[in-house]
This record gives sequence, C-alpha cells and structure tokens, in this order.
Amino acid sequence: GLLALPPAVLPSEAMKTELLAKLCRSDTCSVSEAVEDLAYRCEQVCLRNRA
Repeated sequence: GLLALPPAVLPSEAMKTELLAKLCRSDTCSVSEAVEDLAYRCEQVCLRNRA
C-alpha cells in the first residue's frame, strides 16, 4: 500500500486521501492521472536523494 512509499512522496494526509479517492474512481482517466502523478512524485524524491 501507500505505507511503502517514502514520506516525502505524499507528505500530508490530505494528499494521501486525494490519491486514494482518485484511484478508487471508476473512470480510467482519473486512475491514470493518479498513477502518473504518483510516479512523478516518486521520481522527484529519488532524484533529490541522489544528489
């Protein structure tokens, strides 16, 4: 679940709640958008930690 993500990816409970809401919607666009946003956030955290 989301607990496996570094805290910097989703720093607030509001962001976690918003992401879960998007992932639970039935339309593909919302789910795709949520996954893309999450992947981008993970990538940014990795790049910041690499430096």
